[in-house]
Amino acid sequence: MEEFLIKAEKYIICAFVFLLPVFMVPVFPNPYILPKTILLVVTVALLVFVNLLKILTGKSIKVSFGVFDIPVVLLALAYIGSTLARTPDKMEAILFPGTTTIIVASSILYFLINQTRDEDK
Repeated sequence: MEEFLIKAEKYIICAFVFLLPVFMVPVFPNPYILPKTILLVVTVALLVFVNLLKILTGKSIKVSFGVFDIPVVLLALAYIGSTLARTPDKMEAILFPGTTTIIVASSILYFLINQTRDEDK
């Protein structure tokens, strides 16, 4: 089961990297930004689900740390803090495909990719 989840995680990451530059849906008002943001959020949700399944089926939790972990966390916290402090319409800034959504989802994606095995990277 664990090998299947590792392969699924690898395929999800590869599909995301392949689809992100070419993903466009013309039915949205902005056919470039909104579909890519939705793709990012769906990819992050799938990777979180796969990692939760790996944790539940495995006997231990492996956590790896990278060089850029602290700067990525600080950048995400800065965007969240500025959204909460200065934006008049907080729900639109968080839920509407704005910069905060993209930065936070990209930060989570960075941490999820950082948790993959060294052989798969």
